[in-house]
Amino acid sequence: MGTYNETDWVRPEDKQWGYALRWRLAVGHSAAGRELIEQVLVEAQEACAESGRPAQELFGDAETYADEVAADRITDEERAAVDMDGAAPADHLQGVLLAVGFTGSLLSAYLLLAQGMTVEMFPWQLVLLTAGTVAFGSVVAGWFARRAGQLRRSWSLVALAVAALGLGTAAALPLADSQPIGAVSTFVPLLAFITVFVVAWNMPSRGRSAAQQDLSADKWFTQLSGLLRGRYFLSRPAASGYVAEARTTWRESGAAHPQDVLGSPQLYALQLVDGSAQPHRAQGRFLAWAATVVAAVWVLITVVYLWTGDQPSLWRWFATAFFIVGALLAWRRDLRGRRKGSEPTDV
Repeated sequence: MGTYNETDWVRPEDKQWGYALRWRLAVGHSAAGRELIEQVLVEAQEACAESGRPAQELFGDAETYADEVAADRITDEERAAVDMDGAAPADHLQGVLLAVGFTGSLLSAYLLLAQGMTVEMFPWQLVLLTAGTVAFGSVVAGWFARRAGQLRRSWSLVALAVAALGLGTAAALPLADSQPIGAVSTFVPLLAFITVFVVAWNMPSRGRSAAQQDLSADKWFTQLSGLLRGRYFLSRPAASGYVAEARTTWRESGAAHPQDVLGSPQLYALQLVDGSAQPHRAQGRFLAWAATVVAAVWVLITVVYLWTGDQPSLWRWFATAFFIVGALLAWRRDLRGRRKGSEPTDV
């Protein structure tokens, strides 16, 4: 079997079908690794070339076919070991560093374009930069903790982010009238964040197999609730209902531990929501609101600039438009996702 090449499709519509198949496998079935996705695409290309028939006719709808492939070739244990974005708990540190490095690189590039080759650095700016980086990293870590079902840890990390911003602001205020440290090249933060991103990108994966955990019965049910609410975005009442049903099943079975009859919390949570579009739609709504908050904050900053009489630079206007468009696209994806299904989203 050869290597997948986008140019090897017989028809343009087959190439678009391949894009849809790849996207569905990568996003909708995150446990599908690169090797499996490439293997499926190569098989489809070869089948189209040998038969002379279009991919849609051979395999049907790309998304439906992706669902069939996932059901046939990805075990429940592999799917349960990662969240809906394919992140395993063992790789959360890598995810945090990637997010910090990527976001920091974008903001540093904006600084370079808006301010030029050098910028005068003040002590209060350095303090706020440090606090902001810690806060952002804590929020991302909290997001990953929530996706792992660790709701208390998630809220603790969010609280750490708030504390970092508060302490950073308190420490920066007395330094408002301090003399500048000096002129700093805008390439310094850009190269620093790019280095963080590259190092994180090349970190070896620690594996995606679900580790066996020695949990008490109560902690087993706590983790099940956390996974249903944090990883799959179910509402508290819906998650509580599933947990109550699981308790009843366990007690009626007479087993010594819920894992003896229900399996791991990760596997059981997956089985409860498997086949439902509800978690993906709820995640889409959550991300749309998050994008809206980011856009609103950026718009507020721009308005403050105008209110104080400062004229925002062209790049600030561009960034503001970028975040607004990003929020609109997120809501558009959310709306399209809801139109494709008929189930009500329980958030």
